[in-house]
Amino acid sequence: MKQQFPHGGENRSLPLFFNGEAKQYEFENGYGASIICHQHSYGGNEGLLELAVLKGGQLCYDTPITDDVVGYLTTDQATDILEQIKSYPAVPPQPAA
Repeated sequence: MKQQFPHGGENRSLPLFFNGEAKQYEFENGYGASIICHQHSYGGNEGLLELAVLKGGQLCYDTPITDDVVGYLTTDQATDILEQIKSYPAVPPQPAA
């Protein structure tokens, strides 16, 4: 059974050959997430979701939540991780260049 994407987020287009879906979530703390489900994502062939943490709109691999992408997620599991990301401390402001 294909999992539903958690509520919220912005739909993103995927190239047709991926035959899937993607959503991006952004939070006030400067973090966000990308959730995908397609034939090449972890769990996509089983209808499960893959989540990557974003920091400032870029992939982030150094949070306590995960140091990689998280695959094979149900909707409830993805929603729980989104809540963790949303409550993570704010990204410190970057100094002006």
